[in-house]
Amino acid sequence: MVVNEILKIYLFNYLNGTNTLKMKLLLTTTLLLITFLSQAANKTFQAIDSSGNVLFEIEAERVYEFSNGMARIQQVNLVNNQWVRGKGYINTKGEVVIPCIYDKVKDFVDGRAWVQKKGSDTWTLIDKQGNVIPTKPYEKVGYIMEGYSDRIAVYNNGLMGWIDRDGNEVIPCQYIGSSTFDKEFGLACVTKAGTTEAYGFIDKEGKVVIPFQYKQAGHSSFHNGYCRVTVGGKTVLINEKGEVQFTPKYSSLQNYGHGLMPVATKPNRNGWGYCNLKNEMVVPGIYDHATTFNEDGFAIVEQSDNKGLINNKGEILLDLKYETIYADATEYGYICAVHHTDEPTSLSNTPKDYFDVNLNPVDVGNATLMPADGSNRIPFTENGMRGFMNLDFEIVIPAVYKKTTGFKDGIALVQK
Repeated sequence: MVVNEILKIYLFNYLNGTNTLKMKLLLTTTLLLITFLSQAANKTFQAIDSSGNVLFEIEAERVYEFSNGMARIQQVNLVNNQWVRGKGYINTKGEVVIPCIYDKVKDFVDGRAWVQKKGSDTWTLIDKQGNVIPTKPYEKVGYIMEGYSDRIAVYNNGLMGWIDRDGNEVIPCQYIGSSTFDKEFGLACVTKAGTTEAYGFIDKEGKVVIPFQYKQAGHSSFHNGYCRVTVGGKTVLINEKGEVQFTPKYSSLQNYGHGLMPVATKPNRNGWGYCNLKNEMVVPGIYDHATTFNEDGFAIVEQSDNKGLINNKGEILLDLKYETIYADATEYGYICAVHHTDEPTSLSNTPKDYFDVNLNPVDVGNATLMPADGSNRIPFTENGMRGFMNLDFEIVIPAVYKKTTGFKDGIALVQK
């Protein structure tokens, strides 16, 4: 509509003006159109702190949350008289420190990020100044894990290997399996291509620590000192040396946590309960499904399509009456229990109960909470708008925004 009006004014004055006026009109109209088209694609986003104070503004078509002091953005810019859409990065001051010249970009982690230019079949590793870190060409790359950037998964011809943070290939691309080395012992569960597809474990130098002998270790990793593998058709727990530490009486053993592990006590993966490392059933096998205890000490159990929450003593913390439970209090900042509905509907329109990390009921009115993702601010939506609460469920930033990212590095990017 605005473009049409600009063109109408230009055409009228052009047809009725002198040559000098015509040239001025052409330049002025061109500048107006350039400004309008740029603003139509790029929108104004504000960066706010955890109190809602505006730190800076950035013009972008799209923004992503901060990671490692950098945020991905997508802009439309005029380059050589052509509109070009690209992705780059801003710092916590709102400065575009890596220009929007890439087609694909991944988050910065530990000072490294993967980027890819349009038309390229391979990825490029860069530092926070945008400098290229030379690597071999890789068709696919894995996520860089915070605190574990000394080994970054890379792929060629569908096979996986690892480079270090300086781009050197430490382990050749010859494996299938887990792309990360576990936090406890620095081991990755893999199988070597072209073999019988038996899995084993290698260290960060590529040395085989536990031989390739497990048929169904798959993408397993160590949890609380143990890893699940299959030996002789039965799932057991091994230690970091590959020694069997526990063989359950029952089938379908799950991961170990808070002193217990879920096991199926009946055929066809039925009758779930929890046993300890002495093969003693601490929680009877009365459930249709059961999860491993998470870091908060909660496990979700199910009977007749109704889910509830228990602790490692088998005590019921939340009654078995919910359709779904989000029980990761550390990540979310709360626990969300979703009620059954007669018809499928969106999460925001589904009745649900919220609880704090101590399982005390919380009243958030008509708000729908989103994960805090480890920050001290819980994003929420209300009447189609977004805001933020603190971990005591007090509104500290009202729901006045159309779009928001989560808080990372103490900053959220928002659009009114």
